[in-house]
Amino acid sequence: MKSAVTQFNALNRDRTVPNVLIIVNHADGWHAGDLQEALTGYFYAEGGEKFATEQKVARQIGDARRSTIDLYIWIDRKQRRVTAWIQGNASAEHDATIKALFLPEMRKARSPD
Repeated sequence: MKSAVTQFNALNRDRTVPNVLIIVNHADGWHAGDLQEALTGYFYAEGGEKFATEQKVARQIGDARRSTIDLYIWIDRKQRRVTAWIQGNASAEHDATIKALFLPEMRKARSPD
């Protein structure tokens, strides 16, 4: 993430387009929730409960890095699953662009063959 943010800052300093970070996971035992947990510092249970777990990691990542990325896409190669979430700081314009560009593709990826 640190390297990605450095690249985004170098190439898109004025934030004229959304910054999208795509992570392709090949590892067993890792999933999109792990990234969300690292970013937020919390584990989100299926029942909606939230548990503080990775507070130190979230502080190390920092708000500046998190706020540079507008959309996270996690592709789990082995599970053949795609998970995405829009960072809450995306401007209204970037939010609309992200939804126009990525939501139709995400729906296709999730629909059964």
